[in-house]
This record gives sequence, C-alpha cells and structure tokens, in this order.
Amino acid sequence: MITLFIELEKDPSKLKQFVLNKLDGASHDIKAVIQNTAPDAFVPSSPLRIRPPWDLLSKGNLCLAGNALHQMTIDIGQGGCSALEDAVGLSRCLVEALVKPGREFKGKAFEQEDYKRIELALKQ
Repeated sequence: MITLFIELEKDPSKLKQFVLNKLDGASHDIKAVIQNTAPDAFVPSSPLRIRPPWDLLSKGNLCLAGNALHQMTIDIGQGGCSALEDAVGLSRCLVEALVKPGREFKGKAFEQEDYKRIELALKQ
C-alpha cells in the first residue's frame, strides 16, 4: 500500500484516476468535478510541521488556540474541534488560576496579581 502512495505522489494523473476509482456510488456531479479537474491540481499530501518556537504560544494575557495554534490541513475539518478543545483546556487553567478558596468575584476589576496568574495559566 505504501508503494502505491509513493507511486501516486510521483504521477498526478495516476492520483486523479485513483480518486475516480474510489467514487463508486457517488453522484454524477461529484464525478464530473473530479473528471474536469486538471491532473496537476491534485496534491497527494500536505506535510504537517511543528510551529517553532513554542514560547510564542502565549505572551502576557494573550494565547493562541484553535487553527492559529494547530497546523493541520483544511481537508480534515478539525479546526472547530481543536478550538473547542483548546477552550476547555484554557477555561480549566484560568479557573484554577483565578478562583481562590473563600474569594467571591463581584464583578470588580482584576487586581495586578490576577493578571500575573492569568499569564501563568495561559503559559500552562
């Protein structure tokens, strides 16, 4: 199977034919789109890379999340999912940093120490 994909990466026409062969049962419109697409428009893979340096993930009280943080190809449809997962993780870190036992938040402005705890939570 691996040799098949290596062969497909080298020849866009074979990749196009491979896709067409996988469309049994698909609508005529879908097949027509593939048939009318130029072979050089087929890209076999998109390499994923780690986004260095990691210290740019958060700075002060700002933090990257979702698509801004996770490099993934758009064809897998996981941008929203990763953003929601990041939101849950960030929420947990912020709650741990800001909720003090016995302290009730009454809508007042954050204190300076709160900003430091937010920054540490985002780095976490």
